[in-house]
Amino acid sequence: MINIILLFFFIFNYFLYKKYNLKLYTYIIKKINEFKYLLYIIILSFFIKKFLYELFYISSNSMFPTLSSGDIVLVKKNSKYIKLNNLKRGDLIVFKFPIDNKKNYIKRIIGLPKDKIIYNRINKKIIVKFNNNNYIKYYNYNNINSLILDKIKNLNLNSNLDYKNFKIIKEKIGNCEYDILIYKKQIDFLYNYYLNSNKKNTVEWIVPEGAYFVLGDNRDNSFDSRYWGFVKKKLLIGKVKFILFNIKEVYKILIIKNLKFIKK
Repeated sequence: MINIILLFFFIFNYFLYKKYNLKLYTYIIKKINEFKYLLYIIILSFFIKKFLYELFYISSNSMFPTLSSGDIVLVKKNSKYIKLNNLKRGDLIVFKFPIDNKKNYIKRIIGLPKDKIIYNRINKKIIVKFNNNNYIKYYNYNNINSLILDKIKNLNLNSNLDYKNFKIIKEKIGNCEYDILIYKKQIDFLYNYYLNSNKKNTVEWIVPEGAYFVLGDNRDNSFDSRYWGFVKKKLLIGKVKFILFNIKEVYKILIIKNLKFIKK
């Protein structure tokens, strides 16, 4: 396609040169070359977005404290030609929401195919078993520092919440460590859970072949596999590689820098 376009320009330039002077011809050639490189950049950008990497905007706080609303993340794409077959427990993935494929979700992989997931609705902790091995561990934090507490207050949660009951817990699954946020006073009803086993305080799932069990790090403010089930591999968009920046924070900095301070 590019060669056809360039051939057309070559023929056009030839007749242009015959009819007009060399100065105009040289100017036109320069503009065409600029357009050619711009076209290459557009095609390269399309190829990168389609098959390699894409930027995504985080619009919710379901992954807090790892991700916040306004974060921009770089995602390595899962495509027809480049498959992500080595995903691990703890990886952050972007996928098409199983109930509505027009929506994109971001969550953390907790369970791989054949894993047994046991979730305790009281302490919000999980057991991930495969071949009688438990792949998840917890380390408690005693206090939430003032910076995290301020961020929690800005999450647009229920204003009646007692912030003293929020707790940050370090969760380790395999070699991946990260923080999760829980609200100790919030306890779900068993009937809210996907395929619940009707046990008193725990729910169990077996992850089927070709699927993942995913959760948000903000455990009491995340709509995830506990409620709607598993993510099939065919719905996978990609894996998060980097958190680049928070667009809301950048906006605040730009606003502050452009403020004119009035001295009394």
